[in-house]
Amino acid sequence: MQNKVLKSWKTRSLKNLPAFFNMVVIFREQEGVIFLLLLPFIGSFYGVRGHFVRRSTLSPGTTKFLSKIFRGRCSDYSDCTLPHTFQCDTDPSRPQINCTNSLREFIDAFAHKDPCQVPDDAYNEFLNKSMVHSEPNETLFWSGTRNIAINIATITDRYTTIERTAAGYVLNGLVWCGKNGAEDSSGINHAECPSCERGVPDATYQFWRSASRHFAAQARGYVSVLLNSTREGGAFQNKSTFATQELPNLDVNLVSHVFIHVVRDVTIPDDIPGEDCDGESILYLKRRLEERGLKYTCSSNDREFILVQCVQYPDSAPCQMLSTSSVAFKRSSILFILSFSTLLINTIF
Repeated sequence: MQNKVLKSWKTRSLKNLPAFFNMVVIFREQEGVIFLLLLPFIGSFYGVRGHFVRRSTLSPGTTKFLSKIFRGRCSDYSDCTLPHTFQCDTDPSRPQINCTNSLREFIDAFAHKDPCQVPDDAYNEFLNKSMVHSEPNETLFWSGTRNIAINIATITDRYTTIERTAAGYVLNGLVWCGKNGAEDSSGINHAECPSCERGVPDATYQFWRSASRHFAAQARGYVSVLLNSTREGGAFQNKSTFATQELPNLDVNLVSHVFIHVVRDVTIPDDIPGEDCDGESILYLKRRLEERGLKYTCSSNDREFILVQCVQYPDSAPCQMLSTSSVAFKRSSILFILSFSTLLINTIF
């Protein structure tokens, strides 16, 4: 099996293509059949929630042109029904966002403040303006599975991760901090964002903690959580953002069911065992849900979460094994790929 990156969509003049994505066209040849894949590569980001840094904007201080990036992304999100799938027809029913006011509320939350002393509620005014909204039955939390979660949400459009909300879309990949007595009137530290003491959230991480709490509190119907079965320390970790910020803030009067999806990272060697639904950390998660009166269902290695990884890592051992052992897998792969390709073709051309 051989993949060839033919061209980047960045070279095309696409009026409504958000800069957040780098679209790549890939041809895959498998058993004499060529499949067209349109895959949103989000690999230009790295790190964990609250510490996403886009390599092109990496700097010791606040991301350069923070306000301009905010305005551009906010306008993009407001004007497009689904900017992450490039459908840019205005939807009257969508919550309207005043980007100018939102930017002011966002900056006021951290400017002129010690970056290691930003209060827990500093971003509340900004976040309360429909900035972390998701439709009923679509909320997807993740822990240790960021790329899988974002890609499956983009391809299927059945899930909403925090990165697909207004706040996540606008601020993902950016870094910011304030400074007491800053020389310029902005109160923003463009030179250096100092590290805080262990256990103390900086201005950026404090935002993601707060956004995660708001995201969980507004979830309705059934919700899903995607966990990494091969993660060191267990699939469910007590100090993760999901465990500390999201799970405790689920409203038991609004959430009817929790679907736990435990999935293996296909890039991890086969000789490293992974947890399933009877794993120690998953059993602990189940107990926490039971204590809150939340119903749950657990599943391991659902096909869609494996397929989305196989698109990017077709030569990994699990994907090779699946592709050679199951006709159904091949049919599912074709439908999975063509559905996403059709979606993009209809919206781009």
